Amino acid sequence: MRSALVTLGPMEWPAILLIAGILLVVALLWRKLERAMGDEPPPLGGRWFAAAAPASIAGAVVLWLLINRFAPVHVRSYGVMLLTAFVACIIYLSRTGPPRGLRLPTIIDSALVILISCIIGARLMFVLLELGSYRANPVTVMDVWQGGLSFHGGVIGALLAMAVFVRKHRMRWDVYLDLMAPVVALGYAITRIGCFLRGCCHGNPTEVAWGVVFPENISEFPMPVHPTQLYASAGSLAIMFILIRVWPRLHRPGQLFALYVFLYSILRFLCEITRRGASAEDFGFLPALSVAQAASILTAIAGAVWFLWLQKRPHEDPVTASILLPEAQGDGAEETGGQQNKAHRTAGEGGRGDRKANATEKHGRGRRRR
Repeated sequence: MRSALVTLGPMEWPAILLIAGILLVVALLWRKLERAMGDEPPPLGGRWFAAAAPASIAGAVVLWLLINRFAPVHVRSYGVMLLTAFVACIIYLSRTGPPRGLRLPTIIDSALVILISCIIGARLMFVLLELGSYRANPVTVMDVWQGGLSFHGGVIGALLAMAVFVRKHRMRWDVYLDLMAPVVALGYAITRIGCFLRGCCHGNPTEVAWGVVFPENISEFPMPVHPTQLYASAGSLAIMFILIRVWPRLHRPGQLFALYVFLYSILRFLCEITRRGASAEDFGFLPALSVAQAASILTAIAGAVWFLWLQKRPHEDPVTASILLPEAQGDGAEETGGQQNKAHRTAGEGGRGDRKANATEKHGRGRRRR
């Protein structure tokens, strides 16, 4: 287990070239992502490289100065996996979003809003569950890179952010949630690997062959424990593939997300059997259940009821359902129509220019024959 994946700095000046090369590769991959989504980025030529190369070098110099100023800089494993989850979710949405009317700028905005709100909600919930330890050292409340996030708190924060975002961009709640269901499962699976590398959220002592011994400064047990983080990660990946498979068979928007809530609740209930930590504490008058298991039962019931309630709605093709509300689709159609009219006008002007050029050429050939 590595709480810090790598330590940076101090660096010699040739490292600037390496950092600049990495930034340039990132810019190239971004252009490829834009093209894959149907957007038309600037053409890849000498002018693009003339602008991208100096920008990459300038960014590399700034990073080099910051790393050397605060060296050694520890790149935390949890933060790396959180960033990896963010990038993976954007790439996945770049494939599933455009057919339903979700463009790349909106995907980026949505992902940033959800990520920030999810971290805030998850951290607040975890702090409330561990309020006793944080009262003694309140400064550590902001140490998010050390781990300590509650998934249920993250869901609450993300849902509140989604409500504002969807209303602002005039989107359909049900289609938006269906788009996000596999994304949430993917992001959760990757983030749980960060928990494993960090050593938090592990399980109880065990004698199974795959038990893991965490360092003494992380775990309270000097013996093998259940790698509950990996159980949760594998289970979430399985849920993602299930959602992808059944999505075309669900003909009521919103049912896919309801199914995710139900399946995740079952997964979380099972993982809590081997789990240690704040969420594994006994639940009030039902000591046979943990706090997270009690919450999972409630969310599973809510997901099942939601799924059955949506059965009453009319059929709709989940593949072609647009994420935009009808009035927003009209605005998009008007914009597209305006672009098409402009293209037609340009083509017409080009045609008139071609006809004029042909007439001039014919007149010149007639004069030469005379």
